[in-house]
Amino acid sequence: MVLTTEKTKHPEMFLVAHIDVVPGHDSLFTLKKEGDSIFGRGAFDMKFAIATYICVLKEIYQQKKKLPSIGLMFTSEEEIEGNNGAGFYSKKKGYSCNLAFLPDGGDNWHIVEEEKEFLI
Repeated sequence: MVLTTEKTKHPEMFLVAHIDVVPGHDSLFTLKKEGDSIFGRGAFDMKFAIATYICVLKEIYQQKKKLPSIGLMFTSEEEIEGNNGAGFYSKKKGYSCNLAFLPDGGDNWHIVEEEKEFLI
């Protein structure tokens, strides 16, 4: 799914996340809540990003009554490889941007400027 705040295939920034989950035993897909945290297959990778993106855009709109040039790109596969990842939307569907933000680098929160190849 690709959404943009203006009618364009080239917003200033794309906020990117994937919704796929690596296969596993059925018991791994049972969501567990402990305090304010949830645990379950795919809860961290990358569903947190999708919820965060939506909340951030809502907050910006409520404060400014206008949204910057941003696109949301939610794919069903990992970023570069596969038939339905962000690489597909860039190479086959013509989407691009000046900056892509994709917080899928693990739990160390280090900024990775480039990995495998440029995304968009």
